Amino acid sequence: MSLANSAFLNALGWSLVNSIWQFAICWFAYRVFIAGAGRLSAAIKHTAALCLLFSGSLFFVFECIWKYNTGNTPAIGLITSENSNWYQSWQATGHYLDSFMPYWSLLYLACIVLLFLKLAFFVRRAGNLHHNGVSK
Repeated sequence: MSLANSAFLNALGWSLVNSIWQFAICWFAYRVFIAGAGRLSAAIKHTAALCLLFSGSLFFVFECIWKYNTGNTPAIGLITSENSNWYQSWQATGHYLDSFMPYWSLLYLACIVLLFLKLAFFVRRAGNLHHNGVSK
């Protein structure tokens, strides 16, 4: 199986793209909640933000699993007339973007690996501070 035909990387790529608008909706819902609720405590604001962040993350995970299991490409069937130029353009755009999704996913995964390596480096360095004679 080649990289361009990887079902996991394709599903991950589309889930990443869709997570942008999904998290934008979560952010908008949070802003509406904060603006409409008047004066709220910091604990309530924090809890609302965490709930929306958790729900956005669940959307991402479930969409990735669904796209991996079904092999679905983006929702192209929104336009009903299959003979229209809009539909053909939408279809072509979906297929064009499909070819980039595995590479977008690899870039995303490489960034995650680099961030974890950076974190491991800083944790190790912080642990060495105790051994090198640095104290309060």
